[in-house]
Amino acid sequence: MISIQEVETVIALLASRKQWRSASDINSHTPSSAPRTVRAILCKLVELGIVDYVEVFPGRRYRLAGSAEECHVEYFHDIAVATEVLKGS
Repeated sequence: MISIQEVETVIALLASRKQWRSASDINSHTPSSAPRTVRAILCKLVELGIVDYVEVFPGRRYRLAGSAEECHVEYFHDIAVATEVLKGS
């Protein structure tokens, strides 16, 4: 199941594919998400190999993995479907 918060997080990552961004920066583009929710979603996406992260002072930075869309076609299809469904709500 994909939540609206997860859809917003992925869309924020897609908008800046090559840039490293902090969780708080990503959270600023996800209006319906609490900061801890964005961090939890990012951890899930890192475990799935969809997002890369690097630890730099004072925290972590995230970006979409280079081959994420090719390696996780079904996931991105599910995100597209969820986006379409949620727009109609």
